[in-house]
Amino acid sequence: MAYLFALLLSLPALALCQPGDINAVATTSFDKLDANGDGNIARPELDAFFKAEDTNNDGRISRHEYTVAVESQYGHDPQVIHALHSLYDALDFNNDNHLDKADYDSLFTKADTSGNNLVNENEFENKMNCLFAILVCLPVFTLCQPNWVAVELALFRHFDSNADGHLTRVEVSSYLNTFDTDGDGQVSRQEYNAHINAQYSHDPTTQRELHALFDDLDTNNNNNLSTADYTALFDDADANANNQVSALEFNRWFHQAVGSGFIG
Repeated sequence: MAYLFALLLSLPALALCQPGDINAVATTSFDKLDANGDGNIARPELDAFFKAEDTNNDGRISRHEYTVAVESQYGHDPQVIHALHSLYDALDFNNDNHLDKADYDSLFTKADTSGNNLVNENEFENKMNCLFAILVCLPVFTLCQPNWVAVELALFRHFDSNADGHLTRVEVSSYLNTFDTDGDGQVSRQEYNAHINAQYSHDPTTQRELHALFDDLDTNNNNNLSTADYTALFDDADANANNQVSALEFNRWFHQAVGSGFIG
């Protein structure tokens, strides 16, 4: 599963989602991890990769360390950064905002399908294609409109006011309250639509779809969004009930809300 960690930090063609592109990236990434060039990735080679990314030498990669590394390479491409944050969340099994030895030992074992304590190039590419398709390509392919990736990214970034890769209840309610132009403590359908129309003035298709999203947010069907609705929205998106919504959880919630579904 070493393929995944290479993917996380060395994926220049993430948005393409084409088999040829993924295989080319897999080959390049495999070569980087196969330090001795013997055609296999061994655990010590994977350990060395992680040691290089563990800048404070505490034996694990924090979200901060990961974010710094990703943004230094892909700061010009917010869609790539968003997708890589989703992959981080998928790897962080215990949701402690760190990737540690237990995480990557488990991933290595899953990639090593032959059980010989080595990951060869075929194993590497097979697993890379599989996970890449599930976590990145399928959510993109199942969207009805090609601009949904940008819309989802923009919404997540609006909500995530401190840019830490997670949404809190306060962040969700604070952003939605900016729609409340008359200051009555709730967002009417008219206020919501006016905000969407202004933000997507040149994209009537997105306007229509986001107008329809109001109905999913308005859980009590009173044509207003209030604290109760924000609470329901957050609880629905917070799949692991840790009182935070990760980029991956938001991705799943958003795709379900717009009717495209998420396969993963």
